[in-house]
Amino acid sequence: MDFQTILYEVDDQGIATITLNRPDKLNALNTRLLDELDTAIRQARADRRVSAVILTGAARKVLPPVPISRSLPSLMPSRAIGLP
Repeated sequence: MDFQTILYEVDDQGIATITLNRPDKLNALNTRLLDELDTAIRQARADRRVSAVILTGAARKVLPPVPISRSLPSLMPSRAIGLP
């Protein structure tokens, strides 16, 4: 999938890196970013090569934390990423 608001890559050691890529908006969450983040996490879960996921941002600053569990069901504790 071609993402517009995140970057997704998996290195040779099985580490997936998801980078929030809206630096001009300080990576503020919006519907598209949440949808793409959900898709990327599901993609990592389905990829047997992936053993860990790093979530990072491309902004020079970080916005205060916000609860995203309601907006991003794949991150809810009951659906924790159980990567092998």
